[in-house]
Amino acid sequence: MSTNNVEESMSMFFDDEFNPSTYIDKLVTSVTQQNSTTSTTPSTYSKQSLTKLSHTINQLITHFDYYVSDIANNSLHEKLEMLDKSSTLIHTSNASEEQGGTSRLQYHLNILDNSIISLQSELTEINNTIELNESINNEAVQTLIQLKLVKNNLITVIDVLETMNNSLSKVNENKSTYTVDEFQSILDELLGSIKQQLSSTGDNSVLLAHIAKLINLQNVFLNLNNFNPVYKRFITKLITERDTYLKRLNT
Repeated sequence: MSTNNVEESMSMFFDDEFNPSTYIDKLVTSVTQQNSTTSTTPSTYSKQSLTKLSHTINQLITHFDYYVSDIANNSLHEKLEMLDKSSTLIHTSNASEEQGGTSRLQYHLNILDNSIISLQSELTEINNTIELNESINNEAVQTLIQLKLVKNNLITVIDVLETMNNSLSKVNENKSTYTVDEFQSILDELLGSIKQQLSSTGDNSVLLAHIAKLINLQNVFLNLNNFNPVYKRFITKLITERDTYLKRLNT
């Protein structure tokens, strides 16, 4: 089969209207017709015709593989050229030309690398700032909590001192020091006054609040060995009077 005949035979495979069944039918017919003029064998598919048919098909396959390989190589070559063009050297200055230049791909990679390094540096700085601010804020919050606690404790101390001062000043406003007996006398008078008020039928909510403050003052006298027993007995009697009043109020 000549080169021209092969190219003509191959061209039909690129036809959009190519029909494989029709082609095979014509190919077999042409081979058998050629064989019928030279052979006396009555069979249409003789050994000679089948051999010729096989040879023709092998030639077509060989040329088909060649064309496929050629097409693939051309396509690959075009893509390689395209990549090569996209990687042309960029000469931005005489200095860069002296250094051999930088490819476009390498140029963009360098920019990306510098951006990543810059971003990483900024993130590190931001994280350090956040950690520092969190540490400062935590210290400020803890200090504020401690200050509020101190304030509440000081308010409690002032309240206790005012309660003691008010209770003692009711007996003698000008006296600043007391003996144990005088303290006992003051507490007895105070207890009598409270019992009298609790026996009334009016609203004693303010008096009950005052009694609660007197009970809370027990801790003030814990380290006062002479006054603590006196005040403790007073509180015991005071609690009894309060509970009796509340029980009577609820019946």
